[in-house]
Amino acid sequence: MRREVKAQIRAASTVTAELVEQEMRGVKTLVESYGGRPILIEAMSAKGRDPHDQEVIATMSEGLRTARPGIAAAFVADGTGRLIEVAPPTPSIVGADFSFRDWYKGVTRTERPYVSELYRSQAAGRPWVTAVAAPVLSDSGEVLGSIVAAYGADELQGGVGASAVNALQPPNRSSMVLISNRLL
Repeated sequence: MRREVKAQIRAASTVTAELVEQEMRGVKTLVESYGGRPILIEAMSAKGRDPHDQEVIATMSEGLRTARPGIAAAFVADGTGRLIEVAPPTPSIVGADFSFRDWYKGVTRTERPYVSELYRSQAAGRPWVTAVAAPVLSDSGEVLGSIVAAYGADELQGGVGASAVNALQPPNRSSMVLISNRLL
């Protein structure tokens, strides 16, 4: 019986890791598509953004936040890591420097979509998130900034992770709980 339980735990861990990887791959593709949108590139390229450019950036942030369940916040930062816009609106952090964050360092270093480590967001509600960031590049390849989806850890634990646990029940059909000190 003990061997069966260990095998079930290994199987649940493997399935959970695969589901999380699939989910993050999907979010990464979504964020990358937003980063390549001509209307966002044009708004980010403008010197001295006018109200129309700011509205476009706000619309892109809100659109990304609502595009997929599990995205707790979405935001756009300039090339130096300063926050331009965030959804849900959190005026107290607009203009703040986030160049210390893992997502900023990763997307800046690679100039490619990047999945960050888990951290506590400063956006409304202060959720624990993993950021999926994509660069916004000019037509000439200059990094204009980043667009970021902050994916809620609760969605990974409760949604994707729970699917694997529910699919794999111990032989006696009782409930199974996996406890870990780290997110898979």
